[in-house]
Amino acid sequence: MRVLLFLILVTVSTQAIFAQNFSNPNFTGNTSFGLSTLPSSWQNVPATDPLCQVNPNFQGLGDTPDMTNNLGPMLSTGIAGNPYISNNFISGVRGNNFHEGIMQTVSGFTPGKTYRLSFYQTVVKQENCLDTTGAWSVFLDNSLIGTSAISTSHLAYNDLQLNWEMREILFIASQNTHTFKFFPEDDDANLNITSYALDGALRMGIDQIQLEEVSYPTYYFDTMLCSSGNYTIDLNFSNASYLWNDNSTSHTKVIDSSGIYTVEVSTHDSIFNYAYNVEFFKAYTAELPMDTTICYGDTLLVHSPQNNYNFHWQNNSTSSSISVSETQEITYTMYENNCSVTEKMQITVEELPKINLNDTTLCFDESYSIQLPSIYNYAWNDGSTSPNYLITVGGNYSVETSNGFCSTNTSFQVDVIDSIAFEGFTDTTLCFGEELLLALPQGNFNAEWNDGTSIDKVINQTESLVLHVSNTCQSKDFPVEIVVVPELQLYLGEDTTLCPNETFEIVATSNVNGSFLWQDGGTTANYTVQSPGTYAVNMNYIGCTISDSVVVNYTAPLNIDLGNDTTICSLSQFQLTASTDESVNYYWSDGSTNNAIWVDESAYYTVTVTNNCESVTDEIYVAVEDCYTNVFAPNAFTPNGDRHNNTFQFETTDDFDRFEWQIYNRWGELIYSGYSKEDVWDGTYHNQICQDGSYVWKLTYSRSGSAYVEQKTGTITLLM
Repeated sequence: MRVLLFLILVTVSTQAIFAQNFSNPNFTGNTSFGLSTLPSSWQNVPATDPLCQVNPNFQGLGDTPDMTNNLGPMLSTGIAGNPYISNNFISGVRGNNFHEGIMQTVSGFTPGKTYRLSFYQTVVKQENCLDTTGAWSVFLDNSLIGTSAISTSHLAYNDLQLNWEMREILFIASQNTHTFKFFPEDDDANLNITSYALDGALRMGIDQIQLEEVSYPTYYFDTMLCSSGNYTIDLNFSNASYLWNDNSTSHTKVIDSSGIYTVEVSTHDSIFNYAYNVEFFKAYTAELPMDTTICYGDTLLVHSPQNNYNFHWQNNSTSSSISVSETQEITYTMYENNCSVTEKMQITVEELPKINLNDTTLCFDESYSIQLPSIYNYAWNDGSTSPNYLITVGGNYSVETSNGFCSTNTSFQVDVIDSIAFEGFTDTTLCFGEELLLALPQGNFNAEWNDGTSIDKVINQTESLVLHVSNTCQSKDFPVEIVVVPELQLYLGEDTTLCPNETFEIVATSNVNGSFLWQDGGTTANYTVQSPGTYAVNMNYIGCTISDSVVVNYTAPLNIDLGNDTTICSLSQFQLTASTDESVNYYWSDGSTNNAIWVDESAYYTVTVTNNCESVTDEIYVAVEDCYTNVFAPNAFTPNGDRHNNTFQFETTDDFDRFEWQIYNRWGELIYSGYSKEDVWDGTYHNQICQDGSYVWKLTYSRSGSAYVEQKTGTITLLM
């Protein structure tokens, strides 16, 4: 095959063009150094800015970095160091409530252009910010455009010789003016500014921040040749020197072979770099595949063997590929300018072998014998290669048939009707009220009851049924007997109450001769009761059960006590109570039938209490006498601390079983309580002397040995 050549020249140019830059990029200023001090043209990122991670209460302290050099601002604590360039640099802290960033707005960008942002960074440290690793995060307006690579420093915190490293970030301008924000970035979560740990708070330095527009290479075609030849590049710059990649220094270069040619052009104020990529037309690398044969029904996809030059197929298509499904010759022509070359390829279609195998159905005791022509080769899905094949189980079968070049795959389904896998129902006995679901079996068969229905049956009475089950290969009958037990009855009698020490016989009666089980394990129909409780029995009759219970209570013995003989005061009453039980009868010596009476005379009093089981009598003597209590209450006192009449106290010579008294102010508020005749009130309430005025006292008492309770009230005047 004849090869025609042509030459492609590609020129690549790279250079840096300075765009609008930062004002005061090296942080020079009137002040050489200072805490929370910034050079001209730069601002801090305030705590109110959403990007500044500082509490607004720390504005002016935790959000403002420091102008720094080798003298300070705090040489003793390590806030100092040598700048990268000029006389100052900026250092900022990242710690708890410290996020010290700087910002500046720059104009003159071209939207869509790519720019390179470069700066120098270093880990500064200070006495309480000893983190050894850190970086700077840069935001364009409020969007992060990059975080610089980590810098590391193992110098002492007060070492002035800092390790400065250059960092670059590329970005695309979206508008003419952008605001740049720089924040120190800690690469760990420990921001403790007082821990003195090597991974605690961080102090980072930044210096010489610059911008430049990036101009990417432009590629273009120059000259093309159809046969071998050469091409001369002539770079004619005024007062320039040249250095090619083969170290030649001429302004011209003769190119006669493929390759990349580079040249560096130097003028008095600039250096330019150019690159030339030279390729020759190589038609012999763009050959079509060899002639081939495909099977009927297949499609061959032939791809273009190259994509460097123009081309077309025999049907003038310029698609990257062409599909072929019938016998034909295809041609492929490459061309460029006046150069062209044509390739040919013959494609032949071979007919497929044919066999017929259809889906079939077998009974569980049948087999399927297949006999195929012996002129073909066979490969069954189980690995067999014989033209004769015997099938005894259902499934998906496939065979590949080949004539030596082409092959076909034939698949077919063999279904086997299994033997009826239903074993029938079990004869069942049901208790009264129970139901049995006889669910119609499911499978490869039909099922029908002897009444002609084919539904699930719910049985609640004695029945004899037959289920007829059949399919194409088999038929079976399944009889079933269902017996329902009559409703069971069991009775232990009504709940009852017995007298003390009385016994009782419980008799379990039923309509069937079942077996019994009492709550304590007894198994007879009769049960003797000797104590109160709930008695329950369970009866079982051919698997069906019923239960009943009866409650037996015992009347409690009567216990009446009117108490000891007692004395009451004249003109008073005393209540005698026999019991509060409403289920018994009462009869007092005065003819009363209540459970309690009031008495006011000296006499013997008796009461008789009866119930269904017994009768009990008790007696008490009540004496009545005149009662006089000598209790005196003063009508005024003066709690002024002069030791005369300073307290209020009741005066009496009697003895009491109960002596309780209270003091109330004019609004009825309780201000003091006493519990004996010895208690005194000093005229205070909550440790404060009460106001002058009248106060009410209330006394409740009973004399020793008397059940009579008396009450008295009066007033006492408090005077200061």
